[in-house]
Amino acid sequence: MESVTSAECINCLECVTACPTKKETLKPFVLRKYWKPVLVGLAGVIIYVGIIEGTDLAGVWKSKETNLTEVVVKGGVLDPYSIRGFMTMEEIAKTFKVDINVLYKELGITLDKVPATTQMKKVKEIDTRLGEDSVRDAVAKITGFVKGSSSAVTEGSKTAATQEEQKSAAPAPVTKEPAPVTKETASAVKTPTPTTVTAPAAAPAAKTAAYTEEKVTAMFEGKGAGEKTLAQVSKENNIDMDYIKKRLAAKNFTAKEEETIKDIAARYNTTPIQFLKTLLVESGSAK
Repeated sequence: MESVTSAECINCLECVTACPTKKETLKPFVLRKYWKPVLVGLAGVIIYVGIIEGTDLAGVWKSKETNLTEVVVKGGVLDPYSIRGFMTMEEIAKTFKVDINVLYKELGITLDKVPATTQMKKVKEIDTRLGEDSVRDAVAKITGFVKGSSSAVTEGSKTAATQEEQKSAAPAPVTKEPAPVTKETASAVKTPTPTTVTAPAAAPAAKTAAYTEEKVTAMFEGKGAGEKTLAQVSKENNIDMDYIKKRLAAKNFTAKEEETIKDIAARYNTTPIQFLKTLLVESGSAK
């Protein structure tokens, strides 16, 4: 037999291996040269692996992410709900730039009980109260991420967003206690008119009376407000600290100026954005 032309032939070469004759029957030829079956199989493997590795090196083929940030980025933002089970608690904290102690406090566990090198999918084996979604929810709460929201920003765009917010802030800075007008201060003013002296005193009242839920959301959501201290929020957004303290007392909140918004919010079982809304929006304000 010179060749096999039947459609039933799948080139498995079993017939070549089992052929009892020593004639050159059913031998595989490549470019009219005889190749042993083992060489044909080896050549196929080399070609297959070569194509994958070559395209991978050329950037055409990408079989896996190069770092953990790419694993959890969704739509250009860090998405806590994209955290994979194989990631360790330490890797999760570093990827989302949160303090692992804060994360463990939110979950109600300790490093002694659950080592930082524990994979998220194995946390439930140590503490049956916690599942993978518990970790994802905790990270989302700490970072202020809202599931399904496209308003969150990546770390690289936080600075630009903050700068843009500062540019759009009210031009008149708010002072805590306007200095009383005296003869000495009046003489130091180039245009000593009553309007020039009293105008700064009226600015705080106009600033603190206009907060609505929509305005608070536009000012803070997705801009890393949870990572900032109460003092930073006051300074960067020109909000009188005395006004903030007054609102804290009115809402029965206890907080220090150096505490972060997310820590205060966590103490009252709420999110940073919801805490700011409760703090700044006075009852009766339009929504």
